[in-house]
Amino acid sequence: MRLVLYRPVHVAVVQSWLDDPEIRANTPVPEPAPADHAANWLTRFGDEGAWVVLDGDADGDAAEVVGWACAPVLDLVRGEAELGYQVAPTHRGRGVATFALRELTDWAFAKGVHRIQLHINNANAASQAVARTCGYSYEGTKRESYLKQGQRVDTQLWSRLVSDPNPMESRAADAYGQGMKS
Repeated sequence: MRLVLYRPVHVAVVQSWLDDPEIRANTPVPEPAPADHAANWLTRFGDEGAWVVLDGDADGDAAEVVGWACAPVLDLVRGEAELGYQVAPTHRGRGVATFALRELTDWAFAKGVHRIQLHINNANAASQAVARTCGYSYEGTKRESYLKQGQRVDTQLWSRLVSDPNPMESRAADAYGQGMKS
């Protein structure tokens, strides 16, 4: 898998996911999603605020788009960011969200961000597991913070600080340590 900047060639694929019940339930995408919603993200997120996850070794348009990720908030003055991600319905449970969140977390910290936040639907256990795997800490529940189908739903606030342990480094150290035992 690899992350590439979101471009016009990706819009139709991402737009096609927006009627998926899981995406509708777990993201702030309006219901129903306007026909130009995914296209509007090109302007909203600019040149370096949204990406797609490509699967496969093919370059360019031949690689399959299996996920989408963004930084809806990137405040380098305050050192804060918010990240988000979606996975194509046919590719859930394959590590796409974990890959995207790890890559974006590294990107944000490299840009000088000190604190990253995630807002996750209270009922979205899969996304909560992704956050935990990527080293994020649960901070609490934001009551009625998403408006979905005329109903207010709770979201969880997860965060990671640049000073928090990197779970990938600790896993590598654990693997190294296991290899050293005789």
